[in-house]
Amino acid sequence: MSESGEEMLSQAHAILDVVAGLENRRHSPAGLGRGWESVNRALEHADSTLRRLVARGQPEPHPDGWVENLKLLTGEVALLRNRILTHNLAMRGDMMHKADRALQLLRAAESEREFSELLPTELVKLGFVRAMYSTVNDMRWVTRSVHTVNGENERELLLRAGQQPPFRELRGLFEYEMIQQGKAMLQQGIRKSPRVHPELIEITESESYVSAPLLAGQIVTGFVSLDVNAATGSVDAFDRDLVGLICGGAGIALERIRALEGITQLHAGIEQSMESMRAIMRGNGVDTLTVKGTDRVRDADFDGVDDSEVLTRRENQVLRLLARGQTNSEIGQRLFVSEGTAKTHVRNILRKLGASNRTQAAEIFRQQP
Repeated sequence: MSESGEEMLSQAHAILDVVAGLENRRHSPAGLGRGWESVNRALEHADSTLRRLVARGQPEPHPDGWVENLKLLTGEVALLRNRILTHNLAMRGDMMHKADRALQLLRAAESEREFSELLPTELVKLGFVRAMYSTVNDMRWVTRSVHTVNGENERELLLRAGQQPPFRELRGLFEYEMIQQGKAMLQQGIRKSPRVHPELIEITESESYVSAPLLAGQIVTGFVSLDVNAATGSVDAFDRDLVGLICGGAGIALERIRALEGITQLHAGIEQSMESMRAIMRGNGVDTLTVKGTDRVRDADFDGVDDSEVLTRRENQVLRLLARGQTNSEIGQRLFVSEGTAKTHVRNILRKLGASNRTQAAEIFRQQP
């Protein structure tokens, strides 16, 4: 928690201790916790108590000025609640900005492995202490990646706990309901619950956590888990909703990655078949083989062609969009890459095709068989 947050929390406990004394009870800071939601609810109760006492007037045997002191304390409660509200809005605004950046990076991931490592890392950057990405295999929990501010040792412990066979059965755990409903969840007071992953909770010693699913189509293929917001010391409904929003976008990004990887594998198979056919044709004394729609653009006579002059699959995608008159920015948006990356692809294409400008490259593309 930040210094200003600690200061507000200390002031809140001081006020709550005074109000508890007025109600002939004891205030327990440990029982209240560090989450702003619980602190705000306690201050709301304190405000109601103080206003009720003020409305009763000056009771015996309290000294003169007692009611005025209560009014001053009521004003302090109102000011503190406003400070907490402003603090939370600023914190949440910052988290929303970071969430947008995280989604941009996830959309730019080029492989499922890169995506898997990025997801928990970017979630921790939002302000959480630790984040975990897991997949669902035949209703079994398999942890894929972990990121934590507590160091490599904790990361290794969590990975090992989530990957030990036989993998933890999801039925009977809170995550099973989340998967059934396809919605993010918030669970509190879970330290001794039998419905949490026992090996993981032994390491984290969490009292609450949020979890959100990643959907591929309508099927939950994975989920993320986070248990501590560093700014509040806990997690609340805002954290749940924010992580749910991110996972919604992350699921779409994961679908795209899997689709592209499937296309890449398909093209690799086609290319391998074409190379076999070329070898057969060369063995029969045939020097050229031109097939419309193949993944690579080659000279008519491909013998001796430098592989560095062959367009890659991504460069072919860029060339098609370039030929349609799209700008670097539009190409980047279409292919989920930055404008700078699109510009680099265009420069490489011009060099490989021997074209002096985009118009000439587009004309070369249109003349392909």
